Amino acid sequence: MERIVSPMFLESVGKELYGEHWVGPAADMFGVSKRTVRRWAYGEAPAPQETALYLRIELTSKKIHIERLLADLVPLPTDGPNAKAAKVRTP
Repeated sequence: MERIVSPMFLESVGKELYGEHWVGPAADMFGVSKRTVRRWAYGEAPAPQETALYLRIELTSKKIHIERLLADLVPLPTDGPNAKAAKVRTP
């Protein structure tokens, strides 16, 4: 059976949502024990299909929250003496 959520993806999303100590909050979100989440993350057991839905909901919620925060930022100056400082480098 093909995994809907790979262990690597689960860990990556977990860390993105909750930081380095993601297992506990993820277990709470999924309604399972931390041991169960660790088993999924280590590839010892497949995560149920519903896991993908929970991750999609949490990621979408975080995206909306970030978009709202970005919308509230004061626009950066594009001209004038502070224009050079306003140029942001992205990786």
